[in-house]
Amino acid sequence: MFSTSKKRNFWVPGSNLSIEELYEYIIGENNDVVSLRKYLSVIDYNKKDKVFEAMKSKIPIFMPHGQFKGLLNRDLVKLSGYLFYDIDNIGDDLDEIKSRLIEFNPTMVYRSVSGTGLTILFKVAGLSKDNFNDVYNHVFDLLINAGFKLDGDAKSLNRKVHLSHDPFCFFSLSNELIIDLDNLKTKKVTLGVCPRQMRRGGEGISILNVTLPDKNNIIPYRYLSQVIKIETTYDKDFETFYTIDPMEYHYIYIPYDIPDGKKSKTYRMIINKLKQINKDITLQECFSFIYHVNNRNTIKMDLDRLCWVVGSSYSQENKIKGRIKKIHFNKDIMKIDKEERRELSRKKQSVAAKVNGALRSNSTLEKIIEAKKDLESRGIKATQKEIANVLKINIRTVKRHWVGEYKDPNKHNFKIETSSGLEDIIENDKPSDVDRYIYEMKLRNELGKDLEKENKNENKNRDYPDDWSEFIKNKERYDTDTRIN
Repeated sequence: MFSTSKKRNFWVPGSNLSIEELYEYIIGENNDVVSLRKYLSVIDYNKKDKVFEAMKSKIPIFMPHGQFKGLLNRDLVKLSGYLFYDIDNIGDDLDEIKSRLIEFNPTMVYRSVSGTGLTILFKVAGLSKDNFNDVYNHVFDLLINAGFKLDGDAKSLNRKVHLSHDPFCFFSLSNELIIDLDNLKTKKVTLGVCPRQMRRGGEGISILNVTLPDKNNIIPYRYLSQVIKIETTYDKDFETFYTIDPMEYHYIYIPYDIPDGKKSKTYRMIINKLKQINKDITLQECFSFIYHVNNRNTIKMDLDRLCWVVGSSYSQENKIKGRIKKIHFNKDIMKIDKEERRELSRKKQSVAAKVNGALRSNSTLEKIIEAKKDLESRGIKATQKEIANVLKINIRTVKRHWVGEYKDPNKHNFKIETSSGLEDIIENDKPSDVDRYIYEMKLRNELGKDLEKENKNENKNRDYPDDWSEFIKNKERYDTDTRIN
């Protein structure tokens, strides 16, 4: 049985459908689908088209993987025993691909709502919630290797599919896939083609050899706090309050409770940022970090699923573009007098705003000067209106900088004079130990103090690295001298 809903984005339950009732619905009349296809035949396909979205929202959805009491994975009541696969934007080869698919013994193959793709349902013997991901990926792999360009975004258990119309729908209730479940698990994971990549002329199938992490070897949170950074750091030394040096900056924000439906996407984003910030991070360190983040959630992701998400994400090279950070404040602010340190910490935000304002103003002034020279070289009078049109900025901005002068971004800068107090305390220790403790406090604020309690019992018998043990011995004396502002 399949659950149905009158809406895609929120739960408006309809009647449950059997596979036979689904077939009758698809071959029957469906004016909403017919109207949608007629509209698509006269416009360029665009998901953001408001008329298209309004027409599609009238078509009810069904959930091919089972019966649900809501739209999320946790709302699963019972599996249907069927697996759903999708091929988009086939074009003129649709009938030929449909004939090839029938050779793999599907239960049902029919045109998708848009009329340009195919929806496939396989009945699988022995399908359960525990082996669902493994079985799904195994069949997915078989079809990809046979040359079918499956939609790689349609893998979720709670997948929602619009009820379609196809009077020539293929249906065979007796067809069933028999899979050797005992020898099913494999480390070779095949990824399909995202519909967006296909529309942009993507190259096609991508095959990755994925090594899964060891789920029984979780690195303790306290050790991770020493070796993993959650933000890009500026490593050059300078003696002033701040320095100006543009660089790409990443910061990992960790939500306190990640809802179902967003966990996989959020974890992948965190892993990609971890790899960019920590160039030498290992797979097991990535997995342990995500494991601790996952433990904070009210509803946790299944451990096997978590292994797959981390392993597949770690194997891919997905570069995330960070913001450009221009101003870097001196780390030695932690070594100056306590009262002065507090005063400087309060000034950081206002100083950063003034310096960024000066840099933006100078940049605009340079563009105006260059535009003036360019217009004059072409024999065009350089008026304020003409320059505003060339630079595509507001004319009031041009007027404000017309006779402007360069602003000194270092106007608020000064040399940091460190006191001897903290330096005497740490003279026999590595400076990085202080930085590690500072980072640990920041990470504690992000992940929550409850992590230490959660991992206390399971990690109490583990052998920690010597450098970590030495660091903990010295921690208490840093406690009273180091603060996070």
